[in-house]
Amino acid sequence: MRPGEDDFWGTAADVSAWDDIEVPSCWEMKGYDKPIYVNVEYAFVCNPPFIRSQVNGIDENPVGSYRRTFTLPDDWATGKRVFLHFDGLYSAAFVWLNGKYVGYTQGGNNDAEFDLTAYVHAGENAIAVQVIRWSDGSYLEGQDMWHMTGLHRDVYLYATPTVAIRDHYITAALNAADNYQSGTMNVALTIDNRSLANGQMTVEATLISPTGEQVATQEKLIAYSGSQSSIQTTLAFENLSGLLPWNDETPNLYTVEIRQKDAAGQETMAFATKYGFRHVEINGGLVKINGKRVFFRGVNTQDTHPTRGRAIDVETMLKDITLMRQANVNTVRTSHYPRQAKMYAMFDYYGIYCMNEFDVECHRDWNKNGNWGAISNKPSWEGQFVDRSVRTVLRDRNHPSVIFWSLGNESGVGCNFTASYNAVRALDPRPIHYEGSTNAGTTQWTDIHSIMYPKLSYVQSKSASNSGTQPFFMCEYAHAMGNGVGNLKEYWDIIENSQLGIGGCIWDWVDQSIYDPQAILSGNLTVNGFPKYMTGYDYPGPHQGNFVNNGIITADRAWTAKLTEVKKVYQNAAFAYDDAAGHALTLTNKNIFTTLAGQKLRYALLANGEEIERGEFSVPAVEPGASATLTVPYTSTLSDASKEYMLNVSLHLEEEQAWCPAGYETASAQFTLQPRPAALPAIGETAAPL
Repeated sequence: MRPGEDDFWGTAADVSAWDDIEVPSCWEMKGYDKPIYVNVEYAFVCNPPFIRSQVNGIDENPVGSYRRTFTLPDDWATGKRVFLHFDGLYSAAFVWLNGKYVGYTQGGNNDAEFDLTAYVHAGENAIAVQVIRWSDGSYLEGQDMWHMTGLHRDVYLYATPTVAIRDHYITAALNAADNYQSGTMNVALTIDNRSLANGQMTVEATLISPTGEQVATQEKLIAYSGSQSSIQTTLAFENLSGLLPWNDETPNLYTVEIRQKDAAGQETMAFATKYGFRHVEINGGLVKINGKRVFFRGVNTQDTHPTRGRAIDVETMLKDITLMRQANVNTVRTSHYPRQAKMYAMFDYYGIYCMNEFDVECHRDWNKNGNWGAISNKPSWEGQFVDRSVRTVLRDRNHPSVIFWSLGNESGVGCNFTASYNAVRALDPRPIHYEGSTNAGTTQWTDIHSIMYPKLSYVQSKSASNSGTQPFFMCEYAHAMGNGVGNLKEYWDIIENSQLGIGGCIWDWVDQSIYDPQAILSGNLTVNGFPKYMTGYDYPGPHQGNFVNNGIITADRAWTAKLTEVKKVYQNAAFAYDDAAGHALTLTNKNIFTTLAGQKLRYALLANGEEIERGEFSVPAVEPGASATLTVPYTSTLSDASKEYMLNVSLHLEEEQAWCPAGYETASAQFTLQPRPAALPAIGETAAPL
């Protein structure tokens, strides 16, 4: 029974006896209700739009009611507009403030905001949020993951002037003839005048270089009136030169500072956005960044943590991204929902390309009704498809790391994807991806030929030629469950030598195992010294058992042998060795934008696995795509015919990076100089009996 006005959201409600809960969190991980792991199935009977639980031990539709007070800052009480912001919640929520109904939202991983100005007052205020586990929107949230509930992302208040900049969209046009290092930048502003006020303001934008120097400033006087609830204007920056482009190898970030001043010239609002200058296009069946063909060496990711569930924290985000960079991963597909905004800022800073996927997957409905019979082809659902797409694009389109938009995952095809594709294209020109379109045999809803788990023969064929001559991408491949990630080298041998291949994203990055919430509360997380992780088997079904563990790395973010394999295949250098040619090592730079300057080559000579000589030297500034022949100056002789001699070589960064210490190994190879003898050594004296 949902609590109501008298015992929850009303001004006289007394919740002093209620439990406290951390926000953000998933309430299941705090000991309430149960986590559910489903992949293809829904946790409820598939009968859209209705909800009826089909999980034993789970109520018809659990509800969590959150209430707290806050004190409004004194300078927010007048002349301000106050907003409540959710970074995401599962799956729907009603909001009240001071006993008055404010509104409703749904969508697990999209931002939602409420204007509280008419409800808030000076001093103490009481806010009440009632979260519903499943809504009709849950039919679009059928991803392969733990399904948990609550305010799992950040919740906060902020204030703006009564008339304020509501949105900004930064775009650039770069000159190909100047290596994309000059051009123009536009800052399109949307000014919110929902109060229909009369007046004027000045808007100003300043471009600041990565090293902190002011590059240029533009400003404009804006008059607004009661006849305009919204005003559009653009600040144009012409003749920019000497720009440092953004890419995964050199993620140069500029700062765009935006200010709003009142009629008296007083600053009333200011904020800043990090921006990277880069040009993305599909040209000749390839995705190019700043005119160069790029390979996307990627992984799929999930928001998952063994004690926090879906409420992933900043430390874990940084750990994931640092490990990715250390393993030569340069691309993330946000399978299958957008991440928190702060994670895209990390992608921007560390140089990770992003396929930003919308929170759309109706897998069970698609399986049940087929490509054209699913809710993706029912016009009554168009609003939900478009809403999730548009909210993601409007929030994330200033991030240079976002290279692709992805319309969703495993949801069939139809009119709602047409509406979503068109809505996205109207907002932003980046390439649009949807594997479901390729799966249905059409290019209508995708700019990319995308496939899951293809055979090598398919990769060979479709990366050479496909319908529409589209870039070829494996949105999921090399399934990493158990001792997985097989055929990785064979995939990339084909991709790197193809006409249309651009890469792929391994499924997936991290095991989604969790600790049992009751074990977390008691502190008993291990058995015989090992983590006691839970899978789908440990909770009510329908579930898919241990299929929740498909990661390259373990749930606690430990490095694995699989990650070593990924690092090796994804490395941006290649080695070839010819000992007969005077210890000649051919070093090829597989970077797209940068030389190999700033790296040392280390070598080690081994006899029967034991190191007998080592050394290092700086490598020359080998240009992208070029090779250089180096001499490995070892002096030891291979004098013992009974021994195996091996040469190990590796590249190491000379300076510390944001994601690794100085000396970190980026690429490696091993060569056999003298193989071990074909005959086994003679057996020695018989050992003494036990």
